[in-house]
Amino acid sequence: MQFSAVRDREAVRALYGNDYYKIYGGVDAGYDAEPDLRIYEARRRLAFLRRFRAGGRLLEIGSAAGYFLDAAQRGGFDVVGVEPAEEQARHARERFGVDARAGFVEDAELEPASFDAVCAWHVLEHILDPVPELRRLHATLRAGGILAVEVPNAAGAQARRLGSAWPHWDPAHHVGHFTPAALTAAVRRAGFTVEALDTLPGTAYYPPGRVVRPAVLVGYALEALYLRTVPRRAHPAKHELLRLIALRP
Repeated sequence: MQFSAVRDREAVRALYGNDYYKIYGGVDAGYDAEPDLRIYEARRRLAFLRRFRAGGRLLEIGSAAGYFLDAAQRGGFDVVGVEPAEEQARHARERFGVDARAGFVEDAELEPASFDAVCAWHVLEHILDPVPELRRLHATLRAGGILAVEVPNAAGAQARRLGSAWPHWDPAHHVGHFTPAALTAAVRRAGFTVEALDTLPGTAYYPPGRVVRPAVLVGYALEALYLRTVPRRAHPAKHELLRLIALRP
């Protein structure tokens, strides 16, 4: 695992108030400008999760505006979300009627052995010292519960090709950068066993209507030539995003 320049804990936490999403356009633009994209992304993540757990009580940390919580709730899970940006947590409650709590997971009151699944979609790269938090998440899971994680893949072909221009380096917000080996080591140190690990391109989260746009099709062709793999299909190591399922024994 690689770390960005050292900052104290409070300085990092200060990045994730209500203004964090306004950097990307705020609730009514940017992050939420294309709800069809967020809904499709949430459904694909849920489909991935359901390969390992069909239901139960689910915790999402960094739950943003609640799209995944809504998808999981509709899919039969009993959901709880924890989101640092109070405005986003409120937005999730009001729009989707989900239990979305404002705050940092480090401070949240989470009953031990009370969840069957914990999800962290693009969260670990924002945490200064992820292993203690992974241990805390481990403690919230019942025996046999699963952890689902997705982070940028610092060992992927895109990261190697673009170098310092790779968008996911994002030194302002991403304080940790994971390779498959580093992510595996971190979750094992926290007491988990790894059940599955693969990579997928960011374009895997594009809804079908976006896939047929000419610029996207050109991008797919270039990706296929460069990576020598099928666009939108998971790959053991090459793609932009890294995802993992781990089990609490």
